[in-house]
Amino acid sequence: MKRNYVGKRLLRRRDILAKDNSEQADIHVAIIFADDEKMQGLNRRFRKEGGVTDVLAFPINEELEDGVLFLGEIVVNRQQARRQAQEYEVSEEEEIARLIIHGALHLLGYNDEARKDKQEMEEVQERIVKKLKIPAKGWSASGGKSPK
Repeated sequence: MKRNYVGKRLLRRRDILAKDNSEQADIHVAIIFADDEKMQGLNRRFRKEGGVTDVLAFPINEELEDGVLFLGEIVVNRQQARRQAQEYEVSEEEEIARLIIHGALHLLGYNDEARKDKQEMEEVQERIVKKLKIPAKGWSASGGKSPK
């Protein structure tokens, strides 16, 4: 597993990640890459689900000595991101950015288990994608391919 500079740059945009733009904080998040095998193990261990998944978020919410909030860890399955990028016809970097955003929203308390919560989370995710100017060609928030 290795950390990603894209994730650090993305998550330092604290004005975007703060739930309320008037409430800014120094937030740190660890971004970790894993493969299918590692993700399946993490998914089984922490979510009690056996399949491969694209992203997992582990909230920590610990204030560090320097006043920085360590929100938690986001683990991105690079192999799954690559497959999804091909399916959605986007670059691997774009798909990874979306997965990092998705994981960050989970760290901020968003949930996508219930249909209503999933819809709200997807709307917030897409607003962030637009703010960051991440192209959306061929991608939809529901995980399916957008019509062209």
